[in-house]
Amino acid sequence: MTPKSEKEAPQQPKVSFREAPDFKSIYVNWIQTATSQLEIVMIVAEMHPLGPEMHPLGPGGIEVEQKARVMMHPLQAKIVVEMLQNAIRSYEENYGEIKIPGGILAQVEVQPKKA
Repeated sequence: MTPKSEKEAPQQPKVSFREAPDFKSIYVNWIQTATSQLEIVMIVAEMHPLGPEMHPLGPGGIEVEQKARVMMHPLQAKIVVEMLQNAIRSYEENYGEIKIPGGILAQVEVQPKKA
């Protein structure tokens, strides 16, 4: 005989969603990350290329407007990665492969995986 706990999946709690009074949608095209032993931090921002007359750095200057800091436990961050991979897979199945332009990844600091 199989014990009851093996027959039935545990019931998922009921979840209710509500928007906080300060909830807002933001557009993000720039992300900076940092890590500590206890959290993963992402600063999400919007990048604005500016003309030389508008930017103190001169021609080719870019302004990055930081919108929010998101902090989470590393386990939750790993779950978010899985969710994003699933969303990208679904997007590409429906609309085609997302091609990353050459040179973009060279601008991103990627830490090699530890063995």
